[in-house]
Amino acid sequence: MLRADQGDACANAALERISARAVEVHGMAARYAADLPAADAADEAMRQAVAAAAPGLAAAALQLIASDEALGLTPEQQMYMWERAAELDLAVVEDLTGTHTVPAEVVALQRLGARGAGGWASEPTQS
Repeated sequence: MLRADQGDACANAALERISARAVEVHGMAARYAADLPAADAADEAMRQAVAAAAPGLAAAALQLIASDEALGLTPEQQMYMWERAAELDLAVVEDLTGTHTVPAEVVALQRLGARGAGGWASEPTQS
């Protein structure tokens, strides 16, 4: 499960990455839509934030479902789902599996606009 209160470090890293993207895009969209009426600007910013988060959320869902042994998926079915998840958002899949090279605390610092100890000012997002 991908929840903020889950306590799993890998899931928390994935959720932090997805949230950071949504927050960043929401802020940019709000600035670009500033000349619209307030309600329209808020709607546009939210639409863009959801669009930024959607691939990561879908990838996380596929990754978590494919990894659920209770479903009894064949290795081929699991591999298919893992591949689709990686196509949607490789960074989130790497976070969930603990193989991502950018630590969660750096992602959290990026969300705040700071520069992490590893020297990453920002990380490209998946499209």
